Amino acid sequence: MSAQTLHKIKSFLGYFLHRTEPYAMPVHYHIEATSRCNLKCRFCPYREISNKPDWFGDISPELFEKILNQIADYPPPQGISLHLGGEPLLHPQIDELVRITHRILKIKPMFASNGTLLTLNAAEKIASAGGAEIIIDFSADREVFEQTRTGANWEKVRHNILAAISLGDESNISIYIRSLDRDMDRLKNVLGEHKNLYFTEFELHNVGGDFAQVVESEFGMKIERKKYYVCTHPWFGMAITWDGKAVICCRDVVRTHIVGDVKKSSLEEIWFGDEMRRIRKLLVSGKIEQLSLCRTCSRPWEKKNSVFNLVKRYFFNLG
Repeated sequence: MSAQTLHKIKSFLGYFLHRTEPYAMPVHYHIEATSRCNLKCRFCPYREISNKPDWFGDISPELFEKILNQIADYPPPQGISLHLGGEPLLHPQIDELVRITHRILKIKPMFASNGTLLTLNAAEKIASAGGAEIIIDFSADREVFEQTRTGANWEKVRHNILAAISLGDESNISIYIRSLDRDMDRLKNVLGEHKNLYFTEFELHNVGGDFAQVVESEFGMKIERKKYYVCTHPWFGMAITWDGKAVICCRDVVRTHIVGDVKKSSLEEIWFGDEMRRIRKLLVSGKIEQLSLCRTCSRPWEKKNSVFNLVKRYFFNLG
């Protein structure tokens, strides 16, 4: 059994037994390359903090390397995501972050992008740094895409996707297209099918605490609060902002709940610290109304938190 598999089993047992102090460090990390973005999408909570310039910046390669060196002290994580709330390709050294990830952790990082900056030159730099998995929300319908991604140009993004794919399998760049309108067949006709191009459905999350109300009203995403599931995030993943703040989870893109600072504490101290234990205890007891981000989030009511679905995702890569 590999160290990574054992790591996932220990994380799963900690969640399954509802331990406020898990058996293992996170299996996935979201490390924000940048909080800056070049679009103003309808569903993004950044619309509410655009007047707070001190919130925006890029992670330094030095801080990023410091974080990854700590992660390397433990069994290999399942994944490293170079995004939280911003557009990763705005980071002037995104290829260096990719290179550092490969050098220290020996794994391929992933990040979500709006695709507008994925030029051939950018793709070539990422490829030369070792490659990455890039997630892009797209639609075969120009109007659907441009209404959703405010400020983006459909043709330009389509061109960028095809250019990145043209680099070939040896580039180690995989692109995952999430269909905004769930018309997968039409989307495949527009982009074609390639070995390193994957298609899946877009799933809207009501991130950002109070912004969930905006998502529900504008997109009709009504949360059905029927069966409560203990959220998996505080047992499986850690999210860190560009300036080193650890937040409650990867949905906290506007720092609703800061749980630590990696410039002052180690990842282990934060993960097993008092605040994270308090959060897990509240989630286990169902007292999410005491957590400002969680009380409006759809995650505690999603079936993906069920034990069955959790086993499928983490151990069999299904669903």
